[in-house]
Amino acid sequence: MHRLRWLLSFALCACMNEAVVDLDAGGAATSADAGTLANPDAGPVVGRGIYEHDVLDAAGETIPLSRFNGQVTLMVNVASRCGFTYQYEALQTLQSRYGERGFSVIGFPANDFGNQEPGTDEEIQEFCTSTYGTTFPVFGKISVLGDDKHPLYVSLTEDSAEDFQGEIGWNFEKFLVTGDGIVVGRFQSRVEPTDTRLTDAIDVLLGE
Repeated sequence: MHRLRWLLSFALCACMNEAVVDLDAGGAATSADAGTLANPDAGPVVGRGIYEHDVLDAAGETIPLSRFNGQVTLMVNVASRCGFTYQYEALQTLQSRYGERGFSVIGFPANDFGNQEPGTDEEIQEFCTSTYGTTFPVFGKISVLGDDKHPLYVSLTEDSAEDFQGEIGWNFEKFLVTGDGIVVGRFQSRVEPTDTRLTDAIDVLLGE
């Protein structure tokens, strides 16, 4: 626990001092923190209950996220025609590296940004498996913004600890969630899935 507190504190300081610029398909730029990890000196982490939600799989079947209780997860809003779509490869690298240790990437296709996920659920599944060989779950399309924002993303962006709140800025934002369903990290689109700030935090949460 001491090592977890030290690492997350160190990583938070590093992330707070680095800004990135995310470019959308039309060339617009938005500045954002590269990422944020839980500050162990800020008191108890709040925002439990991420795994209490249900989602639909690509076949329209209801899947309770409680199946991930006890696992560390990385939740990502994904898109097939985005400048960051190549990150699927690194997300699969994480899945292959950590999957047997109680970790899973979870993809949530969303068409909220630049119409970059226009396909059907079936088409998205085919794209992910044939292009990137994904083995982690990619669920049915949802919205991560606006009036029809999925309840899961309400919890992630509104009900988590204050450091992690705020609307999704673009595709491939990443939320690191503990086995208890608590958000302890949020990383912007330009942060690669294999960035050491993220992988070091995963290692600590998995007990390495």
